[in-house]
Amino acid sequence: METWVSPSSAERRERSRELMRADILQAARRILDAQGVKGLAMRALGGAVGVTAPTLYDYFASKEEVLNALHREGTHLLTEEFEATVAATEPGLGRLEELGWAYRRFGRANPDLYLLIFGRVDASYRPGEEEGNCAKGVFGLFIGAVQEAIDLGQVCGYEAEALAHIFWFSAHGFVSLEISGFLEEFASNQLDELFAATLRRFNTISDPGHKD
Repeated sequence: METWVSPSSAERRERSRELMRADILQAARRILDAQGVKGLAMRALGGAVGVTAPTLYDYFASKEEVLNALHREGTHLLTEEFEATVAATEPGLGRLEELGWAYRRFGRANPDLYLLIFGRVDASYRPGEEEGNCAKGVFGLFIGAVQEAIDLGQVCGYEAEALAHIFWFSAHGFVSLEISGFLEEFASNQLDELFAATLRRFNTISDPGHKD
C-alpha cells in the first residue's frame, strides 16, 4: 500500500504560484481579445485578477513578459494541433491540406493568440528570441510536410521552404481575414468551401522555369 506524502510548504507555494500565473495569463487573454495589445496595461491586468500592480510584478516583470508567455502558450497549442494532424495523416498533399485546416481551427479557437503570434497588431511588441524560435519550430512542421509532398512527386518547382511560405501565405491570409471579421457576409458552409478551394490551389503550384 502506497503511503501518501503531504507536499512540502515549498511545493504548495510553487503550486499556488503556478495557479496564479495561469490566472494572470487567462485574464491577459480576455483583455487581448476585447481590447488588443494596447489595452493590456499591467494595472488593468492586476485589477482583472484582483491583485495590485506591485503584486503582479512578482509574477511577471513587465507587459512584454506577459505577452511572451502568451506567445509561447500559443505556439505550444498550435504545435500540438499540428503534431496530432501529422500523426493522423499520410505524407503528401492530403497531410498538407489537413495542416491548413488545423491552422484555421487554431486561429478560430484562439483569435487572441493567433493575432499575437501572426498578426503583429501592435508595433510596440516584438517577441523575444525564444518565442521567435518556437514560431520557427511550428513553421518547420509545414516545411517537413511540403518536403514529403515533393519527395512523392506531388509538387515541384521550388525548394520546400519557399513552397511552405506560399502555402502559409494563402492559409494565413484567409484565416486573418476571417477572424478579423472581414468575411462575415459568407455563411459558415461557404467559408469552409472557400477555404478548401484556397488549399486546393496549392496543388497546381509549380515554377514555370522548372525542368524535371
